[in-house]
Amino acid sequence: MTGTLEDSVRVYCQQLGMSDHETDRTVQQVDYWTSITRVSYDRVFLSQRLSDRRPAELEDLWLFSPRLVAECHSFLTSNRWDLMVIQRSLTRIEVDRADFEPGTEVTERSRLTVHCVFGSSLASATFNAAGINCSRLQRLVVERLLPNLVESSSR
Repeated sequence: MTGTLEDSVRVYCQQLGMSDHETDRTVQQVDYWTSITRVSYDRVFLSQRLSDRRPAELEDLWLFSPRLVAECHSFLTSNRWDLMVIQRSLTRIEVDRADFEPGTEVTERSRLTVHCVFGSSLASATFNAAGINCSRLQRLVVERLLPNLVESSSR
């Protein structure tokens, strides 16, 4: 893994209040996947299981490149990865938010869920965020998902 991606993963994990063990596990997962796929990923997102528990539990690890999205399911305890094409295949985005208004301060109660459908509905992805992670997911929607949806609609 490049130093820049590893550094950004470590900073992100620290922002979410993850333990050193969880952070190391996250870096190991990213390192493994980038080494076998040889794809230059530029975005990382950690999806959370949304509930009334604080803090929200970590669920899935997502890596994004301009063309691909990779998911490691239950990344702290599992090694199960999958890879999907995102470029020109995104056909639907659904957004649900609670106590989250982009551009305003997030709270522990803030929640954001984004569901995406790829291609002919055979593949989909759901991203969940709580608290400070909502702003990161919102940026991901604006900077990566929406541009791909627009590109998909123009083909």
